[in-house]
Amino acid sequence: MKYQGPYVTEGVAQNNNFICTVGNKKRTYHANIFKKYEERQPSPSLHPAVENACAGFVKEEEEDTEADVMLLEPKRSEYPGNVAINNELTPQQNAEVRELMNEFADTLSDVPGKTTRVTHKIELTDVTPFEVKQHLLLVHAIEAVNKEIDFILESGIISRSTSPYASPITLVMKKDGAIRLCLNFRNLTKIPIF
Repeated sequence: MKYQGPYVTEGVAQNNNFICTVGNKKRTYHANIFKKYEERQPSPSLHPAVENACAGFVKEEEEDTEADVMLLEPKRSEYPGNVAINNELTPQQNAEVRELMNEFADTLSDVPGKTTRVTHKIELTDVTPFEVKQHLLLVHAIEAVNKEIDFILESGIISRSTSPYASPITLVMKKDGAIRLCLNFRNLTKIPIF
């Protein structure tokens, strides 16, 4: 992602969007793509030509907030044979644990699956369909978004929909430069019957 700006924020729009002046046009941007702008103080020790020639990246150490978030992995990497079993168990107990793990190997997976045993229906207080306009995606992110959507479609985690309701996606950049797709269901969560 390339840094651009700073831009003047003209106002606040709905759903954490801000209206900014870019050149001589007004654009709407989601709050997740903003970075705090800090103006640098001129360095008295460097000649202006040298200061402009120097560049670098500062990687701030951040607390890892994704520790308990399960990330989608395309290929299975965990199998019953990989599991370390407590060595204080007797050989018979160890064999019983292995047998159970092999019996339920399909449920002991790091790849998300789906079930057909339960269905969920959301009843709405207002059945008027709505469609929230998708935020503009950065050109270089479109390929990554399409790849992620294709993967979760092929995995059976999501399916194609003809629903008259449409909620936008928001991209969250991970520390490693990859993207996370997040769906903005705020308009839908305002109208369910509980």
